[in-house]
Amino acid sequence: MKRKTVINALLTCCVACGLLSCTDMDEYKKISGDKEIVYPGKIQDVTVYSGDSRLVVEGLCNSDPKVTNCRICWNLDADYVDVPVDMSGGSYWLKKEIALPENSYNFNIYTYDAEGNRSIPVSVTGKSYGEQYKAAISNRLVKSFSVQNGRPVIEWWEIDTTLGAFATEVVYTDNQGAEVKVQVPVEEMSTVLDGYDMTSEVEYTTLYKPDALCVDEFRSVTGKLLLE
Repeated sequence: MKRKTVINALLTCCVACGLLSCTDMDEYKKISGDKEIVYPGKIQDVTVYSGDSRLVVEGLCNSDPKVTNCRICWNLDADYVDVPVDMSGGSYWLKKEIALPENSYNFNIYTYDAEGNRSIPVSVTGKSYGEQYKAAISNRLVKSFSVQNGRPVIEWWEIDTTLGAFATEVVYTDNQGAEVKVQVPVEEMSTVLDGYDMTSEVEYTTLYKPDALCVDEFRSVTGKLLLE
């Protein structure tokens, strides 16, 4: 008798689960219009490069030949830009520059097919730099500019590299009247100006890249030197 009660309970549970499943499926059909939901293949290998009041988004479309468009969204998807995708030749490498003011951004990237079906999002972050960053960078300080052992030498102070300083560009005129440009790494503490016309002015500007993915080079204000 006890065994029969357990079996009846199990049967009742199975029937209830079946009814619940049918109910869920009916609700799904009401929402989807009894149509299969299609998700195009998402973009892959996405990289967002920072820049001067801009970002560059790159990625690979190769998982779905039906993809015809890519939408790059930000500001909680309120703002976006569409990029046509041509899969006729196989894989398509997407590259899109977006002009945006200095800030950090969260992007959702979707692909679409010709019927308007949308992929699941690929979420990435990026940053643009602008006037605030430019105001924070400074030129490298010069300790001295003098003749040492018959050669003109610039002695440098160390520079803080936190903001991305990587070199100082030195521009001078040589004995033949030609302009010479030398890029001095931040690790270099003294620089010899070979062939320098010792009566002319020297200009120097420190170069910055705020992060490894930055596509633009930032320049400090330019300083000027004359031999001591």
